[in-house]
Amino acid sequence: MVDAFAGPEYLVYLAQLYVTVGENAQAIDVLQQVMSIPAGLSMSSAILKLDPVWDPLRNDARFKKLLEQDAATPATAPHG
Repeated sequence: MVDAFAGPEYLVYLAQLYVTVGENAQAIDVLQQVMSIPAGLSMSSAILKLDPVWDPLRNDARFKKLLEQDAATPATAPHG
């Protein structure tokens, strides 16, 4: 993604589009990409767990693994 600031947000929209049209595998591929980069407010495991837009993915093993991996990733404390 060329735009480091808005890029993750565009990827989230793309994943939502894939879910909407029933392309769940592609949605998860994009979500994996988003979750591997600092996405700020665009995406988090909490959003994935709570937002009903992701309901079609809930029973997918890859989606569950994505949530588990994110939960296992230690958060970095802000420096200041």
